[in-house]
Amino acid sequence: MGRHFSSEQLYHLRNNISIDALIKALGISYRQCPGELFRFQCPRCLGYHTSTHPQTNLARCFTCQTNFNSIELVMLVKKLPFVASVYLLQQHECTLGTITHALAPQKPHRTSTATSTPTSIGELLRRIAGAVKEPS
Repeated sequence: MGRHFSSEQLYHLRNNISIDALIKALGISYRQCPGELFRFQCPRCLGYHTSTHPQTNLARCFTCQTNFNSIELVMLVKKLPFVASVYLLQQHECTLGTITHALAPQKPHRTSTATSTPTSIGELLRRIAGAVKEPS
């Protein structure tokens, strides 16, 4: 069993395997009601003050202040060392499914390229004041 993984392999496992799907596959107790955050039982402190973040693909427990990526979750829940956890994720990646990063926040596009300098707060306030009409 080799002990070296490329940074691309590790990045892929940490960021492209859905953390929500992994939590379910590991048998961690979870709940998700429509319109609510995905909550799971923290494998470290067993609390439910948790959530997952789709853009970063991390799980967080707010009680014990711990962030988990996919590799760390496997290590903790399965009580495996790092190398064995990586191999386990690689073997089961196709059943866990991968995510796309279309959810990542995008920079807003400028509508005008006439100026590349930021607008001052004073200028913004003048524009707002000029746009507000006094009641008749």
